[in-house]
Amino acid sequence: MAPNVPTNTDLISITAWKDFYRQMAQRAEDIGDTDAAAQYREPLEQGLLPFRVWQLFAAMAGFVQESDLTGYLAAAGILAHYVGDASQPLHGSIYADGDPSRPIDRLDDHGNPAFYGKGVHVAYESTMVTEHAGDLIPLIDAQLQGRVDHGLTLCSNGKGAAEATMTLMTDAATILPPMTLLDSFETNLVDGRNLPSTRDAMWQQLGDATAQVMIHGAATLAMIWDAAWRKGGGTAALLAGAAPSAAEIRARYLDNNFLQSCTLDDVEQHLT
Repeated sequence: MAPNVPTNTDLISITAWKDFYRQMAQRAEDIGDTDAAAQYREPLEQGLLPFRVWQLFAAMAGFVQESDLTGYLAAAGILAHYVGDASQPLHGSIYADGDPSRPIDRLDDHGNPAFYGKGVHVAYESTMVTEHAGDLIPLIDAQLQGRVDHGLTLCSNGKGAAEATMTLMTDAATILPPMTLLDSFETNLVDGRNLPSTRDAMWQQLGDATAQVMIHGAATLAMIWDAAWRKGGGTAALLAGAAPSAAEIRARYLDNNFLQSCTLDDVEQHLT
């Protein structure tokens, strides 16, 4: 039996996410996949990206209230990592690096048995994007012509920021379906090898949509930054003060006690 996936309106709930992981673990156990069942039950393997966004939003608003611009900027930088991941279709998919349910007759780069799409994550998100950055940035600039701000309605609290992140994940997977990425990768392998020609062909097929999801991610990130600043009562006077140095910001986010990430069991205390 398939798990009961929460609806959009119910998704931002610790209880719903715990229930989902319990159902997924039971489903894996029922089909004899004990490794997957153990993974779904392991708290450190249970993703909670929207709740991390909520935690960071609350912290950013609090830093603004305290006139702590260094804290706000350090938290905003951390937030960029999570919203950036949410804008990439593979990150919110069961096909993050291929489809393990479809074994194929070849070995991966480490000599292990491969499956359909194995290797797509690095090939697309790292190698292709890096190799075609000179094409991607002008493409993004062209699509941004005439746009003066993020153009999104501000969220009013941390839960709203989490919901906006979930919307981004859904939209990214609609603009560029994960299976489209897997198909492009597999179709363009050369004798099972990921070559420069593979990424060139993927770029031709996926470049426009890649620019779109990145723009959507940047807009969502800007909206959350903006909303947290306003929620905290940010003022022009605060901005007019001495700007924190890069070293001050770096020292803050390198502090192991600064905005620690949590498991589902622990994160709720930070969701204000």
